[in-house]
Amino acid sequence: MLNTDKEKRIIISSKPFRRLADKTQVIPTSSRNAQVRTRLTHSLEVSTIAHEIAKNIQIIKNDYINYTINRGVVENISFIHDLGIPPLGHLTERMFNKVFFKHFNIHFEANANNLVLIEKDLKQISELTIVSTIKYPMLIKDDDKGKGLYEPQYNKYIEPLNDIITFQNGDNPKKRNRTFECSIMDIADELAYLFSDTIDLLTLSKVSPFDKEKLFSMLKKFEINDPEILSLFIDIYLKSKIKKVEELRDTLIASVIYSEQKNDIIINNKEYKQILKLIRYVNMEYYIKKYSVQDKDDLAINMESFINKLCERIEDTDYIEQFIFSDTRKRQYKMAITKSTKSAAKILMIALSELSDTYMSNSIKKFKELESN
Repeated sequence: MLNTDKEKRIIISSKPFRRLADKTQVIPTSSRNAQVRTRLTHSLEVSTIAHEIAKNIQIIKNDYINYTINRGVVENISFIHDLGIPPLGHLTERMFNKVFFKHFNIHFEANANNLVLIEKDLKQISELTIVSTIKYPMLIKDDDKGKGLYEPQYNKYIEPLNDIITFQNGDNPKKRNRTFECSIMDIADELAYLFSDTIDLLTLSKVSPFDKEKLFSMLKKFEINDPEILSLFIDIYLKSKIKKVEELRDTLIASVIYSEQKNDIIINNKEYKQILKLIRYVNMEYYIKKYSVQDKDDLAINMESFINKLCERIEDTDYIEQFIFSDTRKRQYKMAITKSTKSAAKILMIALSELSDTYMSNSIKKFKELESN
């Protein structure tokens, strides 16, 4: 019998989950203030929003389906949906794909990396929980930079995933490719990071980044006309009223429904979808581009040099092992290097993804010291 409470305890007690406290959401943990989100606080927010949505929907019932949403699974996959994100966030994702692809023609995919860490550190997690983390149930190859599963994962999980989806679908002719629990988590993730980024932007900005003319121009561009929503946006972006951000988020959470026509969990309002597009644009232009580490920054340049050097010295076990903190990954690396440099590079890439922000920053510092001697 599935015990989601026990699963929750296993997840929260795990090393990968604890490391999220020292992993970047937007601003590196070393340079953020205490009010700004980390991956850990983000994951907690996703779980609470997902639980609320699941509670609102409860049972999906029509002529085709009679399925009760598993709220425990919804919460637990929300806790683990970002375990595979590397230190320093999307910056490191880009670096992995740039450098490891250049040297070994291999690709890093954070969602697939979730399963890598689950298999290593969360072995007691149920099959329903594992397959419900899969947002992109398609095969990716080493040289494919799309979303999906690595080949061993695809071979292992695609059949049980399809079996669970078939059960959830009942006789509905409109087929899906992921579980209902996954759909709820994915919407909760969006509603968590978009509005949290907005709050963090307002927290860090001394004054509003907009004037009234610019704000109304953007509202017009994104076709947002509802008077109540317009009033909320004025309060949020011109008056920096953070409580109004949560009010707007509450409105969108309440709009999430099960659509029989689409056989999926959706936000049931076209204008609300435009709101999300506008918020995503604002966050990217005025928060992420301003406050996150960019490729031209010293940290990014030093990281690229560091990863390049590791790839160049992939056969130098003494050198490489200085930067692998996990004994399990060290053993895997030693075994892999006897087979091929490409196999060893895959283990190295996974090992680096497990580092916290602090450990990655210290590793780069150590690398620079070695290079200067």
